[in-house]
Amino acid sequence: MDIEKNILLAKKHIVENIYSSVRVEGLAITFPETEQILEDRSVKGRSHDELYFVNDLKHAWQYLLENVSEEIGIETVRKMNRLAGRFTVDNAGSIRSVWSEPIAVYGMKGELVYTPPVPKPAAVLDGEIRELCALPDKTDAALELYMYIAKSQLFNDGNKRTASLICNMALIQNGEGLFIIPPEKSLEFKTRLIDFYTSGKGHEFKEWLRGNCILKPKEYTLGQKIQMLRERLNLSRAEFAAMLNVSEETVLDIEKDRAEPPDEAVEVMADYFGIDKEEFKSDAVSLREQQEAYGKRNGREMPAGEER
Repeated sequence: MDIEKNILLAKKHIVENIYSSVRVEGLAITFPETEQILEDRSVKGRSHDELYFVNDLKHAWQYLLENVSEEIGIETVRKMNRLAGRFTVDNAGSIRSVWSEPIAVYGMKGELVYTPPVPKPAAVLDGEIRELCALPDKTDAALELYMYIAKSQLFNDGNKRTASLICNMALIQNGEGLFIIPPEKSLEFKTRLIDFYTSGKGHEFKEWLRGNCILKPKEYTLGQKIQMLRERLNLSRAEFAAMLNVSEETVLDIEKDRAEPPDEAVEVMADYFGIDKEEFKSDAVSLREQQEAYGKRNGREMPAGEER
């Protein structure tokens, strides 16, 4: 996917992404409350810190999307921590030093599990971050960045938030989707993260992240697109066949990708949905784009069934 489409995907899922950070941090804010805060609506019963937490992430995401092509180095990482922790992190954006108050990571039962060392000099950190960015597998690179920042605990707080933002920036730059920890997996994520901190088994953790936390647009075959569009218009296969002037069996074969639709049928469908014939058949045109074109042509939205 190209960067512009990845940016649109990020905007579409920004509430979900910020709510994911809310859950990982163990805050009691609900998804609807997260949405309300992001829309600058009042939310009763929430502390200033909780409101600041969400709003800081909102501003960090705004910066990310406006500067998505920025080369990632230690200064970008510091900037993200500064934005994500503007009102919630002491000395946000400042790398810990030997003079900083020691920090520690505690387990699910409050036990000490990991004491991160003092971070290396900024120049060394910058080189290591850029080295990770240069990995050929860009999803791998983004996940390695997440793990590096989270485990290094470069800042007094907000390290997971910062790691998530940088991981997303790296993914979007390369059209590789989004990094979102599913809320229903936040407990498992924390358990696996602590195991990564204590065991150093990065490969297992990375593969879990890859399998559970990378969101990409669903890809459909031409036949699947046609079937879903037909069903959302509540057209039977027989009605659709009559509209295309083909047999019902031919429609079934097209929808199951056993046959290519005849050019005449493609022209009818493309005209009906208001899409260029070549674009209709192209993988570059998503189901959502076809639905939007239908709406423009017919003056109403296509029936529900949104692509995620």
